[in-house]
Amino acid sequence: DAGQDDQDEELRQPGPDLYEALEGEVDPAAEETLHRSRGDADDRGGHSEYQAEEHRQPEAVDHAGKHIPPLIFGAMAELMPDSVIAAAGGIFPFHIVGQDDRHGRHAVHVLPHGGLGATRNADGLLPRAYPHNSTVTPTEMFEIQCPVLMTHKRLIPDSGGPGTHRGGPGQEIGLRALTEQGTTLTIRPDLMKYPAEGLRGGHRGMAGDVIMNGERMERFVPYQFKAGDEVLLRVPGGGGYGPPTERTREDVLEDMALGLISPEQATEAYGVPIEGSREDLEVHSIRQAVARVRAHSQGETR
Repeated sequence: DAGQDDQDEELRQPGPDLYEALEGEVDPAAEETLHRSRGDADDRGGHSEYQAEEHRQPEAVDHAGKHIPPLIFGAMAELMPDSVIAAAGGIFPFHIVGQDDRHGRHAVHVLPHGGLGATRNADGLLPRAYPHNSTVTPTEMFEIQCPVLMTHKRLIPDSGGPGTHRGGPGQEIGLRALTEQGTTLTIRPDLMKYPAEGLRGGHRGMAGDVIMNGERMERFVPYQFKAGDEVLLRVPGGGGYGPPTERTREDVLEDMALGLISPEQATEAYGVPIEGSREDLEVHSIRQAVARVRAHSQGETR
């Protein structure tokens, strides 16, 4: 009937645009994410050339998709503080394609991840995929398949955003070319200018960075990676949750003992003066962990 037709026509009308609905309702950093995910960052200025280029490439749709969750969670943080997570350190895809005498034709794709954002009840996790699901090519398989040595993979101190709960740390990956014939290295970094945001007083995580032969890279086009070249990929850390000054002293000391934060950050961001050596802190942290396990075990046996 006519009433049903009118209702069907109303349902067919486009709903409110998410971007327009949220514009002006989120903090400036989240609004920057809003425009970045919409694909008009190059019209607003303030982005480096690689970011503007990225939005003109088809694969940028997938690369920008991970900026949507921080936008949504940032808008909902005050309404649903128990159900949100701070922004994660993203992903630094790189691939190596070429041909040399030892490896023949090779094409290796690697997906390193940054640290996860913190929540109201927990610190951010160590580097892992988010919000997508993917795995990282094992170092041994990587080195067998292409003429590049992975010199190291290590967590970066002070890279997780300070907070009542700390953001997950980022990681540094070192690569060294081994072939005189060269191979093509392509890197697609992220969060180099706008790092992962914290929530509800939590601080930003460390921004991403790429260092080629001692110099910071600014433009990311395929690079002829030859013997003697070395690159450092500094994959970002996650954002913190809650004011850093509300983090417990024991948690700060444990982070120090684990090498996740420096004495400077413990004092400046968390307001916890550090006394004694790192070895003393490690012993103290181990004793605390043993005490927690014993208390938990005793509670279960009662």
